[in-house]
Amino acid sequence: MGFRTRNEGLAWRNDGYLIAALRDFKTGARQNDRMSTVAKTLSDAHIAKLAAF
Repeated sequence: MGFRTRNEGLAWRNDGYLIAALRDFKTGARQNDRMSTVAKTLSDAHIAKLAAF
């Protein structure tokens, strides 16, 4: 049995998916109270850096 994290589903996502998702949370196109709250504080540069990480 291996160690599993809550965010392991993000590991296989590409940068484009994550950028689009964060922008959607930022604009309200996607709804999630926690993600929207955080995404609204991010600049486009921050979103790109997070997606690349």
